Amino acid sequence: MASCDWLVPLHHPERARLAQQAVRAALGRPTVSHIPADNPVSLDRTTLPLLQAMEYTAAHKADGVRYFLVLASHEDQPVGALVDRAGSTYQVLLHARKALYVRGSVFDGELCPGAGPSGEALFLVFNALVVSGVAMRDLDYNQRLHAVRTHFPARVLPSTVATASHLVGGYVRALDPGLHLLAKETVPFAQLASLPAVPYPTDGLLFTPTHEGVRSGRNPHLLKWKRTNPLDVRLRVEPDGPLTMTLDDDGAAALLLDVLQARYATVAWGPRMRLLEAIVRGAHRCSRAFSGRTETFEAIVELACERRGDDTLELNYLRLRPDKGTPNNVHTVTRTLLSIEDNITDAELLALSQRRASLRASRRAAAASYG
Repeated sequence: MASCDWLVPLHHPERARLAQQAVRAALGRPTVSHIPADNPVSLDRTTLPLLQAMEYTAAHKADGVRYFLVLASHEDQPVGALVDRAGSTYQVLLHARKALYVRGSVFDGELCPGAGPSGEALFLVFNALVVSGVAMRDLDYNQRLHAVRTHFPARVLPSTVATASHLVGGYVRALDPGLHLLAKETVPFAQLASLPAVPYPTDGLLFTPTHEGVRSGRNPHLLKWKRTNPLDVRLRVEPDGPLTMTLDDDGAAALLLDVLQARYATVAWGPRMRLLEAIVRGAHRCSRAFSGRTETFEAIVELACERRGDDTLELNYLRLRPDKGTPNNVHTVTRTLLSIEDNITDAELLALSQRRASLRASRRAAAASYG
């Protein structure tokens, strides 16, 4: 992933806490200690019927990092911040309407470094939780998307336009030229074939219930379909000790291999796992050089998993996830494995979308005939 030189920690403790608390409150969970993001579940054969039974809005799933964008005010000064799901908070300098800062605003989006026309980062805003002090969490998704499109442009504006405040219609924009803030592209699920090609990397699709509000935590109606099916696990390597990978089991720790071997006879390490071993060795060497002793290495790690035949699952290292503070839940991993086995294809989703469009057209025709 390309670097973001402008992304620096927000070192002012009170402002960082203010931004984190704004996200918790926006998600309806002001008293919890973590960032209670709403998280999708993997699309499988058990959830596929929801796409026919309910109205959904479709979007590309960007292969980026999720952040909450916060605009707030502290001691009569504007505060712009990006807060990730682990609670890490970064400063971002923004041009925005005063009311967005003074009354407080929280948006949800994905950061894609290097995806802009000249290598800039793109922050793709897909949800509005609070806008100028008005809570949006419980509103219809179309209303929330309208708020997003009111405050963020749909495309990167030319520099001659972006710097002329009278031409940008009050859009929120970054003061650093290395970042563009955009409204993410969406279409009704019945129009999935019309979802435009995008310049940023994607790894699947997201389906958001059109007529539901935001649910903190795992949302069984918020669906993700991925071309690959990664797992987020907690890796822990004691000095001169074994490597252990664990999942969250509702507050307890469950061994990854125990969960996987309940469904597969063999769990194999792929060739990219050597990169992870090299990272651990490097971290141990650095700790010895710095303190004279080897420290325990612990991190959230994203692993790709792929079936090899009927009874073998191969794991490969993808990347470290410092933006996440916890591993996947056992239930999430079980759903991911089911998605792998169900093997829902993009062609199947397009056919389902077309059936949804035909059903809507038939209903409109029937309503017109009765009218």
